[in-house]
Amino acid sequence: MIYLSTALFFIAICFGLGFVYLILHRRQIPQSAAYAHGLLALGACALLCIYSFRNPSNSRFMQLFSLVNFAPALFAGLVLFYLGMKKNKLPIGIVAAHAGLAIIAFIMLVVSLM
Repeated sequence: MIYLSTALFFIAICFGLGFVYLILHRRQIPQSAAYAHGLLALGACALLCIYSFRNPSNSRFMQLFSLVNFAPALFAGLVLFYLGMKKNKLPIGIVAAHAGLAIIAFIMLVVSLM
């Protein structure tokens, strides 16, 4: 379950990096890709939560730290999604915070698996 969560987060991050490229080049993000990105990240976060609570003895500090860092990244992603649905320009600061938190959390998750 932890490996599936990691794989889903990796795919979501790949989508997200593509979005950053599109945002920086002032292009429109495809709505279906935004939905896929969000659903992949939410599913991965749910799997990580389930794994952490079902196996508290196997959950390492880094996995829990990763889960705690994914929470504000999730909140920032919801803010970005809301702004995108209202056709507002996405603030670069929130985009950078969302991407940075997600990448740091992902790195911590991968390190915890080693």
